[in-house]
Amino acid sequence: MFGQALAAKVEDEGREDPVVPTPKAAVGIEEVPIVVLPGDGVGPEVLDSCIRVLSAACSGLDFKYAEAGDAALVNGAPDGISDRALDAIDRSGIVLKGPLKGASQGERYKGDRTLSRSFALHSTVHFAKEYPGIGWPHSSLGTDLAIVSDADPYDAGDDASVSDPAACRSGDEDAADAWSETAGLAFQLADNPCWKQIDCVMEGTEVQPSLGAYHGAVVALRNRYPDIKLRSVSTAGFFEKLVSQPHRYDVLLIRAAFAGALKAVAAGLVGGSSMMAQMRVGPETVVFEPAHGPLEKIAGRDVANPMAMILAGVAMLRHLNQEAAAARVEEALWRVFRKGRTLPFDMARSGGGVGCRTFGEAIIEEMEVFPATRLHRTSGHRRRLAVVAA
Repeated sequence: MFGQALAAKVEDEGREDPVVPTPKAAVGIEEVPIVVLPGDGVGPEVLDSCIRVLSAACSGLDFKYAEAGDAALVNGAPDGISDRALDAIDRSGIVLKGPLKGASQGERYKGDRTLSRSFALHSTVHFAKEYPGIGWPHSSLGTDLAIVSDADPYDAGDDASVSDPAACRSGDEDAADAWSETAGLAFQLADNPCWKQIDCVMEGTEVQPSLGAYHGAVVALRNRYPDIKLRSVSTAGFFEKLVSQPHRYDVLLIRAAFAGALKAVAAGLVGGSSMMAQMRVGPETVVFEPAHGPLEKIAGRDVANPMAMILAGVAMLRHLNQEAAAARVEEALWRVFRKGRTLPFDMARSGGGVGCRTFGEAIIEEMEVFPATRLHRTSGHRRRLAVVAA
């Protein structure tokens, strides 16, 4: 699902292979509409910037807008998402959304919870990757990782078996399936040219021989992925190691109870939650979104950082098997940050910075420099996928 097609194209460190575009009919990007939920606060403006970038990188994407958050509430949807949106998501399975208001801002805003329950979203992934030129204290340590966890208990609702490892050990088949899906997602993410390691972060002061609630699922999967290295680490002392040596970690598999803290540490490594994307995964539905909230105080002022939303779009392109387009966007981002002239306000040094729309236009301009591309992997202590002119 994520980079598997590319793995067959790039087999060794120094090799460069041309990317042969897959016919649109084969991947179905025209047949599967992407349901767009603009969301609240800065959601509409960061999504607009994201969609402009994605459309420039990959023609044929079919975006269908629907209501969620305040707009749905005003029009009579008590759960924060309109019935029309839910029907569209059920048909499509692909959602690109802005942030919605959370429970801390009023119980009437239940859009994210409605999504999780309606489509059985069992796993969450947070992506943390550093970019050059932002002057962040930890911006030169090689952070490039994914945090994979089970569903948040709040989103899981009354079905405690999904989030209770004891239920899994007692033989509950539904819980075992949920752990298996989450562990399987971690293996899929790790099975790509840049990542080949999974660290299972377990609770307690000592690392146990087993992998806790994930043990059965990981044992069943590891024979299918013989090239992926598995390690079991304890939460005790792990965060200190992550902060000092983040380049040692690729995919982190962890319980939802600790995922929030780990997400916060990862955000501190890469420049804040405005630099992190997340996706929530269910049996037939995947939701791509920024890791930050609606940021209502700066909404409508064109000062929001659309980076997290754009990176969520990159993850969506990979899910749609558009690896070349995803790498093209990432390379353009890399070049924009390396030049440092058109960075978002919260990333720019010396009080400079540009607005949300201008930042998106700068990415598109960089992509226009290399309209036809080949993929290659860079060398060094932290490899990355990049593009070069064909």
